[in-house]
Amino acid sequence: MNWKIILVSLFGILFVAGNSQGQSVAFLEVAPDARSAALGETGTALSPDAWSVYWNVAKAVVAESKAEIAYSYTPWMRDFLSGSRFHRLGGFWRLSDKEVVVAGFRHFANGEFDLVDEDGLDNGKVRPDEYALEAGYARSLLKGFSAGATIRYIRSDLGAIRGVDPANAVAFDLGTYYRKEVTLWHRKSLVAAGLTFADLGSRIKYADSKYALPARLSVGASLELPVAEHHVLTCAANVAWRVVPSDSRTCNGGVGVEYGLYGIGFFRAGYRWNDMEKSTGGDYVSLGLGVKYWHLFADVAWRLATENYDALDKTFTFSVGVSF
Repeated sequence: MNWKIILVSLFGILFVAGNSQGQSVAFLEVAPDARSAALGETGTALSPDAWSVYWNVAKAVVAESKAEIAYSYTPWMRDFLSGSRFHRLGGFWRLSDKEVVVAGFRHFANGEFDLVDEDGLDNGKVRPDEYALEAGYARSLLKGFSAGATIRYIRSDLGAIRGVDPANAVAFDLGTYYRKEVTLWHRKSLVAAGLTFADLGSRIKYADSKYALPARLSVGASLELPVAEHHVLTCAANVAWRVVPSDSRTCNGGVGVEYGLYGIGFFRAGYRWNDMEKSTGGDYVSLGLGVKYWHLFADVAWRLATENYDALDKTFTFSVGVSF
């Protein structure tokens, strides 16, 4: 039996599922939480939360709460794959006014696939799984400015195919964040900017083949503007460049708007543009809702594709968390 042919076939399915070429572990580029997903994936400079470990570790330094932990769930291509889904955990713990540690965990269950050999005969089923475990540290360096780093362990298991061991890789994120209070229209507002380098690391190896991680440079900005008492408008923008692998270099970005009422209810909308051939899906409009009460919060986002064919159309993400 030619296991290399089976391996190549399986990778073809996984790449189509992620709409990504020339790389593996494409799940690393998927927005981890419902709030940023609803805002066009503009998390680099949004206000800090439990998901800072993925977007920008540096912004967790200025979080208002002592600690926060959150969980997020996304059914992936549910109309095409059985059992394909994302689970994510994220959180931070402030060590002092100037220091913070973050941690996170991601699990991508790719669903169930049928294997065939070179003669087209059935060779059973596999359920590939991918994981990422990360931890990081950030510190305030100057007034309003902070920087940090994250280390990530990545494991990709193609489903116990004979002769193909699970693949492993290590990656790093570097992040900077600047936030300043300004006066706009006679109201105190917050402007922020962020810069990150994500997934800089080793190649991931399956059998005799090695694949690059999706290393990216991201730049983001946000504005929190009180428009009236208990009414806050947040605007955010993000641009990202995938620089590795060289044959899949691409640029994508997004914009989003959030309206907050009494710090309890939140209404969100965004737009995301992608390279359909090299990204996880095409352009899409995003909508979302959020609620925060006491120390608890919950968010949901919907993805509405603008392309004629997008397997991720109507994908939703749900997040829930608690702060301390």
